[in-house]
Amino acid sequence: MDLFYILLNYNAFPAHQLIYAEQPWTLQSRAILVEASSSPVLHLDQIEYRFFLELSWVHRLFQLYSNQNLCLASSYQRMIEFALRQQSD
Repeated sequence: MDLFYILLNYNAFPAHQLIYAEQPWTLQSRAILVEASSSPVLHLDQIEYRFFLELSWVHRLFQLYSNQNLCLASSYQRMIEFALRQQSD
């Protein structure tokens, strides 16, 4: 599964799940959803996944960006930029 698929289908997943994605984060990055984790990094099948966002944040951000008349790809790119800012804080 890739990050684009998760973001595109965010409503199909429980909002409490966490998104982890392979870096560098792009829409094509491999991504997984997990129920809970206290680790910022997960290793699965020799791939390092880093915490991206809580799915509940995707719900909130999508509502915000959908009011700005952005195409889906632009909205998702802004979500990646938001996650990058959160990671650096």
